[in-house]
Amino acid sequence: MKWILPFCLLLVTQASFANSWLDALDAYQQQDFAKAKQGFAELIPLANETAAYNLGVMALHGQGQPVNKAKALGYFFLAAELDHPGAVNAIQQVSDALSQEQLLEAEQMYTALQQRIELPRLRVDAITQRTAGPEPVHRPAPKYPADAARKGQFGYVMLRFLIDEE
Repeated sequence: MKWILPFCLLLVTQASFANSWLDALDAYQQQDFAKAKQGFAELIPLANETAAYNLGVMALHGQGQPVNKAKALGYFFLAAELDHPGAVNAIQQVSDALSQEQLLEAEQMYTALQQRIELPRLRVDAITQRTAGPEPVHRPAPKYPADAARKGQFGYVMLRFLIDEE
């Protein structure tokens, strides 16, 4: 009985995550940068590395906002912490062009972003080092709907499970 509330909260969070993610991507593709920025920003508390990276790109290129390289660097710092594959390269490229004052502003932005994270993000290697997980018996390849492929449709699925001794 004590697991019902956390489970319901997880379901609501995951549904909200999926809607925000897809809405933000759609808005970005439609070049509605204000809506995309808002959607990606809603994902920061969920420790979404791609949302942080995308917000950095938008700040760097002035998409829906004035160009702000310090702000972009702050987002790239967070994306790197969350293991986004392109974040380290972006940090190197952006930080070389910034003054000391801008670097300090970027670090302050990064600290503020870190404080907004609500969900802990466990690294996969840390999880696998703690315990050897079960091995799948059978792993079928997903079947992509042919109609969706013709229409250029795509989607994402992200699952997180917290399993403890209870």
